[in-house]
Amino acid sequence: MKNNAELRKACDNAGAELTPFTKHIISAPYKGKEMEVEVHTRPVWDWAPDLLANPQLAPHFVWDAEQVYKHNGEEYECFYGEPWTCDHWWDIQSQLPADVENAIPFCFILYADKTRLSSHGTVKGYPVVVQCANLPVDIWNSESVGGGCVVGWLLIIPEDAAEEGKLGYTTLKRVVWHESAIKLFKAMVHFLATGFQHRCWDEIIQYLFPLFLILSADYEEHTKEFPCWRKLFHFTAVLKVTFNDGNKFADLSIQVFYPALSILMKAACPEGYLLLGLISSYLQLDSLISLDIQTDCTLSAIETELLVFNERLQAYKEHAMNSSIPGLKVDWDFPKVHLWKHVEAYQDRSNGRDVAGQILRVDQHILACRLLRTCIDWYDKWHKARSGDDNDDNDDSVLELGFEGHCKLGSPCKPTTIQGIKAECDREDKAYLRLRRKFTDYINKFLPSIGHELKKWVTIPADFNIYEYHYLKVNYESCVHWKLATDHLRCNSQFFGAPRYDCAYVQLMSTQTAFVRLITFFTCQIHSYRELQLALVQPYTASVGQEHELDWAMKLMCVKAVPRSDSTFIPLVSIIRGALLFPDLKKKDESLVVDHVDGDMFLQMKTWK
Repeated sequence: MKNNAELRKACDNAGAELTPFTKHIISAPYKGKEMEVEVHTRPVWDWAPDLLANPQLAPHFVWDAEQVYKHNGEEYECFYGEPWTCDHWWDIQSQLPADVENAIPFCFILYADKTRLSSHGTVKGYPVVVQCANLPVDIWNSESVGGGCVVGWLLIIPEDAAEEGKLGYTTLKRVVWHESAIKLFKAMVHFLATGFQHRCWDEIIQYLFPLFLILSADYEEHTKEFPCWRKLFHFTAVLKVTFNDGNKFADLSIQVFYPALSILMKAACPEGYLLLGLISSYLQLDSLISLDIQTDCTLSAIETELLVFNERLQAYKEHAMNSSIPGLKVDWDFPKVHLWKHVEAYQDRSNGRDVAGQILRVDQHILACRLLRTCIDWYDKWHKARSGDDNDDNDDSVLELGFEGHCKLGSPCKPTTIQGIKAECDREDKAYLRLRRKFTDYINKFLPSIGHELKKWVTIPADFNIYEYHYLKVNYESCVHWKLATDHLRCNSQFFGAPRYDCAYVQLMSTQTAFVRLITFFTCQIHSYRELQLALVQPYTASVGQEHELDWAMKLMCVKAVPRSDSTFIPLVSIIRGALLFPDLKKKDESLVVDHVDGDMFLQMKTWK
């Protein structure tokens, strides 16, 4: 290819090998006239046979229901990690025709979500993505071979903000969706009752019965100074802003909750206090259902919390309807509460028993897997990685490789001395008071504790060399799925033009875990001993006194920092993982543990004292 025209021709030829999209015009009544909506579809059944014929995927297909167990130290506990480990899959397979040998379900997941189709955000559409649930989640939720396939684009042109939420406009979109779905599923209707033969890679002939296991479709739906966290989108504004990624609404629900705790007080604003309680229960449910692996314990917790959520929702509705505050909405639909609509809808179709368990066994991946990874989401991460300062662009790349060991330092600074650190840092920061004496005391206690016998007191001179770093990766085993996970922590006075000093969850002593504020990472060499990797930290180990009613009602975990002058040193290996703490706006030195950042932190905090 020598020029742009040849490149375009090659791309067109490659595209011709794929199943093309078909354009449809769907008419629906709106405001007393017929409105035409453009829809592009590619039948699901044109994609499914290609998936089955792919030799790379053939060994990975799972056809039969499974029940898997893990010993929790006392007994074997059933857990749910893949769709075929859920009871619903077992029930489906049991109901297939008994007179058909090797009758097995061929399960699909269908996902639709609104996104912007123009840079101005004025043209929007719904990409419809299909995925095969018979493949492991790492495959069908990837961007590689076997990942999801876009089978439709539903266009709503133009957006009508004034009509948003009104019955006519909602009906229009419902008609468009149902008419479009018929185009997607038409070719596979015949096989729903009869099944079809398929010779698997092990030469066994199976009768596959196609069905949609999960249908996930999004409905249309203030942060003061929230600390930055790599896994949370940081908002600069939230009102009248349209987001492409539904995950941003989940992040927003976390970030509005904690600042609002100091504003919507029970005595001053009963309605707001009830709303906070509702959001608190929502976050609990969201974190529980988002766990990649479910166990009998987590299913029971969902069942219990769902009752709490329904009770708080009813209490809020009753209070809001009788409130003197004008304009309060009783149809609580924020943030992303459509998940509970799935729950309530299924409750209406079930026998009324074990509702939460039934929901999860049918739809447990609705939030857990975040099915659609759009191009804009990848670009956001890539752009952030490429625009980092210092050496962070390489260390924080989306396409980074893993590393061995527990910790890895990055973004090194210029070598300095123990005396130089204090001179270069903020002279008003009491964390650096008596730094050399404090470090000398620490080294003389620390070295013997790791097996280095000291024949005399080690003296640290003023020109003792220190090598600081701005960045640390920490590997840890997630207690959700028992796989390796990585946190990225910062100690940087100028991270994207602003100071950022992250927090961590550490093994402070052999029997005590605690939270700390990171001040600096560094390495040093003591005589003939091996290189030491250490951090200067401010522990959150001060007593917070008696638990308040607010903490109990909202399931908050409060920690209090020791005075800045009581900073101490820890070995990097003692860092268990990163942590996000939100400063309590009304209590000096106290912070709230944000346990909803991921499943591991959520579960760890359930047993932490």
